[in-house]
Amino acid sequence: MLRGVALEVSPGAICALLGPSGSGKTTLLRLIAGLEAIDRGTIALDDEVLAADGVSVPPERRRIGMVFQDWALFPHLTVADNVAFGLGRKPDTRRVGEALEMVGLTSEAHRRPGTLSGGQQQRVALARALAPQPEVLLLDEPFSNLDVTLRARLRREVHAVLRTAGVTTVFVTHDQDEAFVLGDRVAVMNGGVIEQVDPPPALYQRPTTAWVAGFVGDANLVPGRATGGCATTMLGPIELARPADGDVRVLVRPEQLELARSTNGDGTHAVVTFVEYYGHDAMVSLQHPQLGSLRARLMAAIVEVGDHVDVRFIGGRTVAFPTPVSAVSR
Repeated sequence: MLRGVALEVSPGAICALLGPSGSGKTTLLRLIAGLEAIDRGTIALDDEVLAADGVSVPPERRRIGMVFQDWALFPHLTVADNVAFGLGRKPDTRRVGEALEMVGLTSEAHRRPGTLSGGQQQRVALARALAPQPEVLLLDEPFSNLDVTLRARLRREVHAVLRTAGVTTVFVTHDQDEAFVLGDRVAVMNGGVIEQVDPPPALYQRPTTAWVAGFVGDANLVPGRATGGCATTMLGPIELARPADGDVRVLVRPEQLELARSTNGDGTHAVVTFVEYYGHDAMVSLQHPQLGSLRARLMAAIVEVGDHVDVRFIGGRTVAFPTPVSAVSR
């Protein structure tokens, strides 16, 4: 169930609906498409009300295209016929050709979906949705059926197609990387509520809640005491982008921490408990005697499990959240 959802997408923009399973992302998408009815509220496209009290424009008249999670291609039809399906009984072959050219599948027009790769099938579904030239395109978990490598490549290709088409797009995903790569703005959903809507940099650097901070990336929440634009913490003073006062939890992203091997071994330093090596960087898990578990992102794996390290904050301004009353009372 959705509660108090308010979302506006500018013409030609790409908006990602990001959230965990059951957060209401697909429900919102289906309401926009007209596949489900709203109980109250208003859905409008430009100046036309699509759904409201006493108003419900049928899905086929909403000028909205949709790509389903399973792509929903007809296996007995050719690629060209699949694309032509949404154009009526006398489809414009020129428009079919333009849609296939846009997704790079002109040479595959005669083939059937079952003979194509997963990435190609996804592009056929995209071409079919774009062929009627909708004003809005909806994508439901468009890359979830693909392997990791193909997913990364295809989302770049789809981004280019959407930019070329200039169509307003809303897509559902639970993958933060996907949302940040494709979305001009990202609406983070949780429990049927939109927690925050912002461009990816603002969402990552200035989340409005501790929950959002942890959902859109690795988050160290370091206890501290704030006075205006600065918080005093075990990592030293940290500047705040939003003024705060009292007991807080300061957001420290892993890349905002610097590690150096400690030589005195007096037990006051953090201990490396795990190193995740990714080639381009490494994620280091730490156990700090006062701060507990921390995670730091390094450009190279310069430490090993068991090393004692000094931890230093090297980031710029960040945000802080009020410490829960239960945590303060302990």
